[in-house]
Amino acid sequence: MPELHALDPRHARMIWYSVEGERFVRALRGEAVPLPVTRRGGYGNSKVLAPECRVPREAWLVGRWLLGKAAMRLRRDGRLCRRVTLTVQPLGVPRWAGAVRTHPTADTAHLLKLYRRLWQEMRRARPEARRLLSLGVHLGEVIRLEERTGDLFLPVAPGALTRREEAARIADLINRRYGAGTIRFGVDRPHPGFFERG
Repeated sequence: MPELHALDPRHARMIWYSVEGERFVRALRGEAVPLPVTRRGGYGNSKVLAPECRVPREAWLVGRWLLGKAAMRLRRDGRLCRRVTLTVQPLGVPRWAGAVRTHPTADTAHLLKLYRRLWQEMRRARPEARRLLSLGVHLGEVIRLEERTGDLFLPVAPGALTRREEAARIADLINRRYGAGTIRFGVDRPHPGFFERG
C-alpha cells in the first residue's frame, strides 16, 4: 500500500490507461478530486461467449438476453433509445456491426424485433461464420422520457409511456420482486459472467 500511495499520479494514469488512475491516487492521498459531470450515451451489454454458446443459435439467444437486460436498465432510468446496434465477432471471420434507427422507445418487444432484423443482416453478411467469439448489443441515442414528443401513430402523449412500455415496466417490477427471469420476452439464454455468478 505505501508504494501505491507514493506513486506519481501521472504514472498511475499511464498504468490505468486512463485519467481514473490519476484520480484514484490523488483521492488515496486525501486530495479533493472533482468528478466531471457525464452524460449517458447509451445502454449496452457484451459478452465473450462460453464455448457452448458460440454456435449461432445459442449466441442468438444470449443476444436476446443481453438486449433485455439493457432495455430494463433503460426503463429503470426513465430513458428511451432511438438506435439499436449489434456487434458480432466471429472466429476466423471479420467482425460485423450493424445498427438501425427507431422511434424513441423502451419497448422490449419492439427492440427484439429490431435485434432479429440486425441478426438476419449479420447472417447474410457473414454466412461463413460458424462459431462466434463475442457479441454485443447497444441501445443508443438515448433521451429522457420527459423529452418524448407526442406521436400520432404510436399513439402516445408527450412524456408518457406507450401501453407496451408500461407492460414491460410492470414485468421489470415483477422480476425485481420475484427474481430475474420470472417474466421473459420469449426464449433467451442467460450467460452470466464472473461478476454475475452470485
